[in-house]
This record gives sequence, structure tokens and C-alpha cells, in this order.
Amino acid sequence: MMAHVEITFETTIVLGFDELWPDDDAPDPVTAEHVENLIKAHGGPSNVLSDWGLGPLSTHIRVL
Repeated sequence: MMAHVEITFETTIVLGFDELWPDDDAPDPVTAEHVENLIKAHGGPSNVLSDWGLGPLSTHIRVL
């Protein structure tokens, strides 16, 4: 029997520049690439969600 599991994680978080760069060192202008690099520098999305106390994270699992 060949099957697989599809897992989808989804959340929406709105943060101000002062929350992302609390030392007031945000780039000017801020781009999506800057935010992506910031998330990578802090260990990726799962670490950021956990370490920064963000969420909730919606999880949907389907066994196919």
C-alpha cells in the first residue's frame, strides 16, 4: 500500500518594524528579502514562531 501524508501549517502574523528590529536598526527601505533573511538568521520559521512567542499555528493533516 503506497500512501503519503500531507501536512499544511499556516499562520498570519503582523509585526511592526520596531518588533522585528527592536534596536532601531531596520534597513531603509525594508523589503521582503530583509525579513526573510532576519527569519533565517534566527533559525527559520519554526524557531521564530517558538522563540518569539508567535502563533497560533493552524495544522491540517491528510492521509492519502
